[in-house]
Amino acid sequence: MKKTTAGLTGLVVLAAAYTGASWYTGKRIEAKLADTVAQLNIQLRQPDLEPLYAQIETVAYSRGLFSSEARYALVRQVPAQEGVPAEPPVRIGFVNKIAHGPLAPAAIARGNFAPGLAHIDTELENDETTAELFALTKGRPFLSGSTRVTFSGGSDTRWALAPIDTEKNGARVEFSGATLNAKMDADLIAIDGTGEMARVAITDVEGQSAVISDLKMAAKTTPGRHKLGVGDSSVTVASMEIKTPETPAVKLESLSMKAVAGEEGEAVFGTVEYGVGKILVQDKDFGSVTTAVRVAGLPGQTAKRLQEEYKAFIELVAKGDDADAAALDAAQQKLLVSANEILAAKPSFSIDPVLWKTPQGESRFDLKLAMQAPKQPITSAVTPRQLLEAVASLDASVSISQAMATGVTAAVLETQGLDAASAQREAQKQVGTLAGMAAMMQMGVLENGNLVSRMRYADGTIDLNGKQTPIEGYLEMLGPEADQPLSFEPALADGEDELGSLDPERIAGILEQNGYTVETTQDDVGDPLIVVTAGPGGALAGDTLVEFYGCESADSCQDMLIKTVFDTEPPVPLLALNDWNANNRWTRAYQTPEGETILEMDVNAQGGLGTEALESMLFGFMGLSGEFAELIGATP
Repeated sequence: MKKTTAGLTGLVVLAAAYTGASWYTGKRIEAKLADTVAQLNIQLRQPDLEPLYAQIETVAYSRGLFSSEARYALVRQVPAQEGVPAEPPVRIGFVNKIAHGPLAPAAIARGNFAPGLAHIDTELENDETTAELFALTKGRPFLSGSTRVTFSGGSDTRWALAPIDTEKNGARVEFSGATLNAKMDADLIAIDGTGEMARVAITDVEGQSAVISDLKMAAKTTPGRHKLGVGDSSVTVASMEIKTPETPAVKLESLSMKAVAGEEGEAVFGTVEYGVGKILVQDKDFGSVTTAVRVAGLPGQTAKRLQEEYKAFIELVAKGDDADAAALDAAQQKLLVSANEILAAKPSFSIDPVLWKTPQGESRFDLKLAMQAPKQPITSAVTPRQLLEAVASLDASVSISQAMATGVTAAVLETQGLDAASAQREAQKQVGTLAGMAAMMQMGVLENGNLVSRMRYADGTIDLNGKQTPIEGYLEMLGPEADQPLSFEPALADGEDELGSLDPERIAGILEQNGYTVETTQDDVGDPLIVVTAGPGGALAGDTLVEFYGCESADSCQDMLIKTVFDTEPPVPLLALNDWNANNRWTRAYQTPEGETILEMDVNAQGGLGTEALESMLFGFMGLSGEFAELIGATP
């Protein structure tokens, strides 16, 4: 009887202890999940993710002794903008069933016998937002997973996306499903994970399709001496194919990305390699492309501190109008101090190389950049002169194989309908003309069938293909602005409009208002074209055209090319054209094999362009065109 009583007493004590432990772990996991949600929301407010307008909300949390249930929602709310009301919020719900206690039954059922903080099963919630998705997966959650959380804060996660195969109104989606498995420590530094997806194929009602096959991901990192993750990660895709009814089919094979982070003494480095094993356009071989980007010489301790300071800065920025201005300024100053320490360590950046190989040859681009501390520390009011002082040396070179360029151009022309012989002749003509123009404009030299251009900057001097120019000459072009703080948002005059794109009709109107006679038409491919037939003083010395590129519609283009074509006979001496190009950096002059002499200038609206700046470019070119006409003896 006494033994029985003692046994029962022991079981009661054990049960009470387990109940207490379960309650305690339940409380800890609730606090950890709340912290995780807060950290995820900070990440979602970072600049690269902020345009998603997404946040995670805790809908409900019900905690019991041995299990709890948490409901979260991913909410996308696009705010109101000028002239556009706010969009209704889109909410996607998730249900988390949490088994807590040192030995959670759900964890044991999956073979995990080690004590842990909790075992969490997560599923996409079946509601009005996701009902159609559940119908496609035949009632299965499209997204589901399980996570085991350890007492140290680490996690072992298994996630899965359900397969989908559906067709509606001529559109089809085939998705094989995907898996993601990862083990992570509490600081997300030690990571060991893999992910796989066999295939996804999407075809729309217009016959456009995209297929991605055999995607694999892997990552394995450990904490380094400075508590930064060191190791490697990779992504590979067997093939990616895109087809549209209007354009040639494009297929990329053996795509890869590999990133390596490591330590060299007290410094850290990072390398990222990209590759495409084969590029096929309408079954024509356009070769392979590889590149490697490397950053080295970063002081490890400072890099770790900069990482932490940046995280703190983003947390403040995420508060928006509620952020303390003094704290925000102090956080920014800390970032600048760390950035100056990194410059003092003389880090380096290199692209080694971008290499494009085809059966006809190879072309490459190499870049090496060495940094240093400028004479005065970088501040938020950084000037162009300071940025140049931070560059210890820069070496860049590009080598383009004429045989390769001819082969690629011929292949493109064949996809546009030319026969092989005609495409080859036209390609040789085009590449030869461009190579000659580049050599004439001193942009490169011809070496063993390659067009080669080299630039080196060191000790205050730029060497471009053997021609040396003191950097002070370029700074003098900026005038007082060389020592003025940079503004990354162009200032507009009072009442001035900022253009996000170029409207041909508006530009034609500006020309007409200033005495020019213009005709608005289209070029051979249907893009807008302005022909300037006369100026304020009458006939012009050459044919002036305004061509537009990157047009999303007839009134929205990203680029324009202003050019004047002069019919010159006899040809203009090349020395005169070279002198013009050396002394006029906004325009370029060259001669075609047909004997025409062309002066042209590019204008780009990306990032915004003020109307005054646009008018200055337009009429500045018109003035230079008149000067150039006098130089070469062209008359109306």
